[in-house]
Amino acid sequence: MMDRIGFSKRSDCFNLSKRGWDVARNESISAEFTIDQVLGLKPEEIRIGLDFSPTTGTFAAMMRERNVTIASATLNLGAPFNEVVALRGLLPLYISVGSRVLRPKGLLWVDRFFCKKENMKLYLDEFSRLGYRKLLRRVVPKTDKLGDELFFSAVLEKPSRG
Repeated sequence: MMDRIGFSKRSDCFNLSKRGWDVARNESISAEFTIDQVLGLKPEEIRIGLDFSPTTGTFAAMMRERNVTIASATLNLGAPFNEVVALRGLLPLYISVGSRVLRPKGLLWVDRFFCKKENMKLYLDEFSRLGYRKLLRRVVPKTDKLGDELFFSAVLEKPSRG
């Protein structure tokens, strides 16, 4: 079951000045990578991407500054996120997560995914089973709950087939 978060509960969700992927954070407490860390994995190769998240396109705007086009597939969970993405001159998409297409040797960036501690190994094993090559990975405790959840971030390379 997914909780619908009301528009009034997301008071800072339309703060367009957030620059979360610019500043390197302490690796022992933060699961985040910077944009430059990820782009540095394949210099001059990354030109287009797809972002699935309930946001206003700040990530896409920051990537545009680095000459990377990001299509933002947002979820309008209690707020008009897709409309804000479009108003910013960015590319909003209305597709499901199941519609994702990633070319061989393409990068999958999982940013601050969280789950219960006991389920983390299942997710990590699934990426391995699918043949993704680990380029960057971080698992850190999620401290705002009971201590039974973890954040997972990774940059994985899709295997080439055939």
